[in-house]
Amino acid sequence: MTRHRQPRAGYTILELLVVIVIILIVGGIVAPSLLGLWGNNRTKAALDTVTARLAEARGAAIAHGVPYRVCVSPDGQQIRTCPDESDLAAQSESERPANPIDVTNTVPPGVTLTPMTVGGTASPDGWVTIITFLPDGTCREDAGELLVGEENETPQVVRVRGLTGVWTVNPATATEGTIMGMGMSP
Repeated sequence: MTRHRQPRAGYTILELLVVIVIILIVGGIVAPSLLGLWGNNRTKAALDTVTARLAEARGAAIAHGVPYRVCVSPDGQQIRTCPDESDLAAQSESERPANPIDVTNTVPPGVTLTPMTVGGTASPDGWVTIITFLPDGTCREDAGELLVGEENETPQVVRVRGLTGVWTVNPATATEGTIMGMGMSP
């Protein structure tokens, strides 16, 4: 009479080690990609806020018939869209927009907005004007530039062309990132 062995339930140590090694290898390959995606989200959110303020200022200038400016706070943590005070002061009460748009947004923590426009005008409260949109959709300034980025990440440059009022977003060159004091990732 021969005995038949019952298959045993469970796994051997060797089988468990093989599975653990496979999980570690896959994790080592996937982890850097996931960390790269998460780190860039704050900059992308700040860029979305900046471009929304630009669109809002241009649209309000056209709709209300008065210049609107986009400016950055002295600490580089906030961006604001509001009517240009210098033109509002010269207008009579009936010419002023009934409901002027005045919006201020804070960018995500760790992200800094750095004006790159040479000769950007600062208001008495320290806000630096990046660009002023006129009622015809063009800009008062020839151009406006804003560096958006986090420490040790490649910053992005938002460039507004004054003649058309159109903006572009591109990665900063190494010179722009270094000049503005932001670390460039390799």
